[in-house]
Amino acid sequence: MVSWRELGGPARGIGTAVLLAVDAAQSADRPAFEAAVVELSAQPAEPTGLLLGALIRQLLEDQHVDGLDADDIRTVLSRSYAATTLWLPADTVRVEALLAVLSSALGIHEPGVTYQEVARPSVAADWRDPDLPGDRPIVPRAPTAAEYGRHAPLLLADLLSTGGRPLVRYLDAAFAEIARAEAMELP
Repeated sequence: MVSWRELGGPARGIGTAVLLAVDAAQSADRPAFEAAVVELSAQPAEPTGLLLGALIRQLLEDQHVDGLDADDIRTVLSRSYAATTLWLPADTVRVEALLAVLSSALGIHEPGVTYQEVARPSVAADWRDPDLPGDRPIVPRAPTAAEYGRHAPLLLADLLSTGGRPLVRYLDAAFAEIARAEAMELP
């Protein structure tokens, strides 16, 4: 198997950008993370999203060999959010974006569909998160591509903290998975 570092063109740039963003998130280095997210956002959106989704899916499959249930998803999201808000301001981390990244990796979220269309309560004023301060109703919106790029490394950093393998091994496997999928689509 070819290492992702031996790939040319955009693939290597995307892999490097993901690695830098996740490393910065794992180190809780806010300036490095912010710079890495800018670099990651500059990469082509579709292949970057494919790679991020493949990485998250692999980590989830490794850590939940019997599958994910609602409690597992809740645990992953709450743990990731809690770990991230220790070093990033809470107002810069959106739970909805973390959820969208996770559900996209699992193939159950369409990026163009907004949360208002899917899950908006009948009375928005009654939809409040009891764990958040204030009396403001929560009316989530679908995350932008830049928010996906910002939140995916945060989720990856958290998932890697509970796993035993380094990100570079997952990168190799994710690029191989994408290559296999593309080869299967050819006539």
